[in-house]
Amino acid sequence: SDIDLIDTINYPNLEKLVFLTPWNKQGYELSTKYAHKLHYVSPCWYSFETDSKGEPIFENIHNYNATFHDEIRKANPKIKVVPRIYVDAKHAASFFKGIGKLI
Repeated sequence: SDIDLIDTINYPNLEKLVFLTPWNKQGYELSTKYAHKLHYVSPCWYSFETDSKGEPIFENIHNYNATFHDEIRKANPKIKVVPRIYVDAKHAASFFKGIGKLI
């Protein structure tokens, strides 16, 4: 299987990034198990929406997984955790308009 390949393949000169989703528990388990081979892990913990006035709201703050964060940092203290923000297509214009104000 593809998972068996993880044990045998190693690219020591390349930085490795793993994208994780809250609904795939196996991704969290595998990234912790193979943390020594990874440089970055990017969990999708937050989402962007707008309220009835069109003001930005960050949702799903509860998806932040402190236990996973602690476990992966323990498995590889050098790994970088880079959280992602899910932006639904209907909120994309508002999101990028808001980001544009920050840059």
